[in-house]
Amino acid sequence: MWLLMQHESVAHGFHQITVEVAALLDVFPFKEFHLSDDVKELVVLLQSYEAKALVDPIAESLRQEVLQMLDRIERGIVPEQSKLESLFEGLGLRDSTNCRDEIDRLEDEIQCPASANEKLTVQMVALVGLVRYGKCVLYGASSPKSSFGSPTSNGYYGTNNLSVTDLPIPSDFLCPIALELMNDPVIVATGQTYDLSSISLWINSGGNMCPKTGQVLAHKELIPNLALKNLMVLWCRENKLPFDTVESNHKYNGVTVSKAALEVMRMTASFLVNKLCVSPSIEKANRIVHELKILAKTTPKAEFL
Repeated sequence: MWLLMQHESVAHGFHQITVEVAALLDVFPFKEFHLSDDVKELVVLLQSYEAKALVDPIAESLRQEVLQMLDRIERGIVPEQSKLESLFEGLGLRDSTNCRDEIDRLEDEIQCPASANEKLTVQMVALVGLVRYGKCVLYGASSPKSSFGSPTSNGYYGTNNLSVTDLPIPSDFLCPIALELMNDPVIVATGQTYDLSSISLWINSGGNMCPKTGQVLAHKELIPNLALKNLMVLWCRENKLPFDTVESNHKYNGVTVSKAALEVMRMTASFLVNKLCVSPSIEKANRIVHELKILAKTTPKAEFL
């Protein structure tokens, strides 16, 4: 989707390169070289391409569909399921796995330092919301991971089916905001420790006080609590748990969030809550709660929930 949204500018970029190459060929002394007929034909073909940029009409039509849907969402219009299905089919998002992979790719682009185009970045955040909404509506909520039998990024293997929710977690390891095992503990000006994602969200949402003590923060610098993090790693190893059990957290710090992005996140939350109210089974309810937690942790304005 990232490439789709800027395919026109990419086409114009290639066209500009073609024009520059064609200009060089115009002054190239061909007569001084014994070129084959095939090479001469390629030169003529290249020069013929300099007339205009070639934009794929199918890709452009799909891009317009995406933009129109985001525009309607921004105005508070819930997408029709049939149109959502048609759009996702055109985008190749045919199941939950496709959607999760696309969300990962978009979030990688958002966090990439090379993505200096603020307008495009804002658009990417809205697209993440759209894909997540479509995934929930069309394919259902994601299943939470309940075991740790596979290797993690640090090479550690779980040898049982315990999850972090099955163990009594030391209170010092819990974030006072999220009330969950911290993944990246940091210290604020008052000396209290919070998970980086939670306190960053608090500060970026306008909070200027320490959530736990109520004291005004003298500064907003966040200092890594390495000592506590080392203790947490040891505790996780002793309990045969990987340390990085927390889902990917807030990823849009410093990124302007559009009205369309906030609205589609609100629609996703509303859809999931409604589903939760009528959920016929504990398994489905757990999946919905899991999806809501992911949404809360990756939403710049999580307070709208």
